[in-house]
Amino acid sequence: MSIIQSIKFVLALGLFLLILKRFSKSCSDLVSMSHQRKFFRNRSIITLALTSALLTAIVQSSSIVVIMIIGLVQGDIISEKHGLAAVMGTEIGTTMTGQLLSIPKDFLLYTIPVILFLTMIFPKTRRFKKPIIWFGLLIFSMFLMSLPLKNLINSEYSLIRQTLIKANDNKFLGISLGLGFTALIQSSSALTALTINLARMGLLNLKGSIALVLGANIGTCVTGIIASVAFSKKIKTIVIGQVIFNLLGVLAILVIFNPFLELVSLVTTTGLIERQIANGQTLFNILSFLAVLPFFSYYYLLVKKISMKFL
Repeated sequence: MSIIQSIKFVLALGLFLLILKRFSKSCSDLVSMSHQRKFFRNRSIITLALTSALLTAIVQSSSIVVIMIIGLVQGDIISEKHGLAAVMGTEIGTTMTGQLLSIPKDFLLYTIPVILFLTMIFPKTRRFKKPIIWFGLLIFSMFLMSLPLKNLINSEYSLIRQTLIKANDNKFLGISLGLGFTALIQSSSALTALTINLARMGLLNLKGSIALVLGANIGTCVTGIIASVAFSKKIKTIVIGQVIFNLLGVLAILVIFNPFLELVSLVTTTGLIERQIANGQTLFNILSFLAVLPFFSYYYLLVKKISMKFL
């Protein structure tokens, strides 16, 4: 029985990742590549980071934006320092996916058909039709993923259930699970969707959920590490900067973990745990960036020295 449910979960997860890719592509098509490249020219560090955050939120894929940044740095269109700032900005923008996935299902059930109908009536809004359709399918695939998941964790003696219950009390276990899962499937968005599903079922509390999301922030760096192997030292320096940025951010939050959870609860007025998870993820990335911003030039020099020493 558990083997069948495991197969169903893997298939549902694969479907979610496939639809997520199509959703990202449809969002990316809304902004032409030439316009995307123009966003990064002749900008200050903070403007560049905010621009990359906004672009990532629009195209719904940090991978697409990071690859573009790598190309711009490799072609000497923007500097290595500016490339690092832009990549750090994508960390904020990518949390938009979690914000969208955390919208209550009942609300989406009524709003998506209405918005889709409006895009079909008004010619100027027809280009938004595909992203809306794919987003609706994304929410449906998230629901499909929850069905076998319920059966897998239903048993009191389920290993998955017991491990997740332990993660509610052990933030280091939660971070390790989030890191491992994200590194394995190369998608922090899938981990966020899974975490929201588990929290909605009552299996994860806010502490365990935030720990998983923090782990995902580190795990998502694996994609950049793998991709940087074929590129120059400049690109490797940016990737090292991203890894250190995420590691330092997670370590800093661990020191103030309980106050951070209280802050997340405070800024989330609805009290819904899925909204708390999404807001916690966004808040973490914003605070991490703001903490580094005043010392960014020194941070870049530190990353540069580490890069020169080990590469």
